[in-house]
This record gives sequence, structure tokens and C-alpha cells, in this order.
Amino acid sequence: MKLELVNGRGLPNVRVDRNQLETAIMNLAVNARDAMAPNGGKLTIRTKLLPAADVEAQGTPGLVAQDHVLIEVADTGPGVPADIVEKIFDPFFTTKDEGKGTGLGLSTVHGIIGQMGGAITVENAPEGGAVFKICLPAHQGGLDEEEAPAPVLAPSGDYSGTGRILVVEDEDPVRAFVVATLERSGYEVTPAEDGVAALEILKEDQDFDLILTDVMMPEIDGPSLIQKARAEYGVGSSVIFMSGYAEAAVRDQMDQIGGVAYIQKPFPMAELGARVKDALLAQAKAKS
Repeated sequence: MKLELVNGRGLPNVRVDRNQLETAIMNLAVNARDAMAPNGGKLTIRTKLLPAADVEAQGTPGLVAQDHVLIEVADTGPGVPADIVEKIFDPFFTTKDEGKGTGLGLSTVHGIIGQMGGAITVENAPEGGAVFKICLPAHQGGLDEEEAPAPVLAPSGDYSGTGRILVVEDEDPVRAFVVATLERSGYEVTPAEDGVAALEILKEDQDFDLILTDVMMPEIDGPSLIQKARAEYGVGSSVIFMSGYAEAAVRDQMDQIGGVAYIQKPFPMAELGARVKDALLAQAKAKS
């Protein structure tokens, strides 16, 4: 695959979370690579100014009529079939074969860009291939004009407790950290290396007070895991999703599941302890 970068000149600043934006563009690039497999092709990432008049003329929902920076991610693959263009950003929708995609990638990208005040659209190029267009509002002012936000202090307090917790995380270091933290707080913890392993555990044992699961995992993602566990095994545990994406980016998935909490990676031990204790206290209150 050939990569071409075309950078516009004199572009205005944008105010974004750099890591989240990089994640979104990387996701689009990986999708483009997969779309062009196995023969390869060219991926073009282009930036340019989109003047306020053009923004107003194109009428993209959610965009204010002001200058924007446009980031285009274009490939030379087969393009997006007309019958799925309207739902390509929907949660759990995927064009990949079973087991090769969670259906959360483009939905998450859509959420990330929306959280930044922008919008993402897709169209097919006349010469073939898909073009994803990210519009981000130009920042109206200097970079140093605002005071730095007050630092967010890690919560403190007693986070010890009792209860049985199933931890589902496909990254070994993260899983080990979470398990060790919760065990030190007094909980009985069962680890699962992915959603498939978690379902095998839940098939035999549904008596968990809390399921703490990653969102993005191979084969079975976190939301699908919880839906299946509830529908097939009658699991009534409290649920906390953990993800490297901002909460707004996965809010649609959370709303579809219902009754779940959220914690964003990376998180300190104190925050993890607080979220777990809050979830278990809320569950106990609901049962009383």
C-alpha cells in the first residue's frame, strides 16, 4: 500500500484531543488498508481549509457556519456500496467477516469527531474508492489565551469491599493491573482474557456482582458480550465498560445496552476502586 500525505498551507488551529484524533485517523487508515486488500492501492490523507461559506453550502448537520479544517482520508478500494452508506457509522454495523470486526470502529470515530465539535461523512470518489471527510471547526483565538484548567485530583478514600467480579480484558498488562487492584481491595476476582472466555465462564457461573469489561476486543466486543450474557444466561450483574475512547464516543453503545457505567483508560487505582464501589453500592441499593 502506498501512503500519500497532502498538507494544506496556512491552516488555522483546531482544538482537539490529539490522541483521540490520531486514533480516529488510524482507524480510518486501517479500514482503508483492509478495503484495498489483497492487491493494495494508495491511501491519501489530505488537509485543507474549508471556508465558512462552503460549510454553510454543504449543509452538514451539526456544523456551524464558520471556517473548518477538512481532513480527507481517501483510498483506491472498491468504495462503499450505496445500500450501506447511510448506516456505515451505526453502532455494531460492520462489513467485515464474522470474527474480524466488532462494528464499533466507525461508530467510535463518529463519536470522537462529534465530541470535538466536528462531523465526519463518507462518499465515493468518481475515479473509485471511498473518501472519508472529517470537518473540525477552526479555533477562534490564540493557543495560550485561556487559563489552564484546574488539575483533576484522583479520588481518595476507602475503596475496599466484598463481592465477586468478572474482569474481561484482552490486554495482559491491563488485565493483571485491574485484577491485582481489585484483589487488594478485598474482592473475589475472576479474570477472562477475552469475550469468548468470559462467556464460557458465565455459561457455568452467573453469580457475579459485577462484570468489568473492555469495549473493543477481538471476536466478541464488550457490548455484545453483555447482551449475550443477559439474553442467554440471565446474567443480572452490574456492568462497567472500560475503554481508551472518551465516554461520548461509546455513549450510543452504552445506551443500547442500558444500565452500565463507564471508566476511561488509563485510570489510576483510586478511580477504579471508586467506580467499582459505586457500582456495587448502587446494585445493593436497587435490590433492597
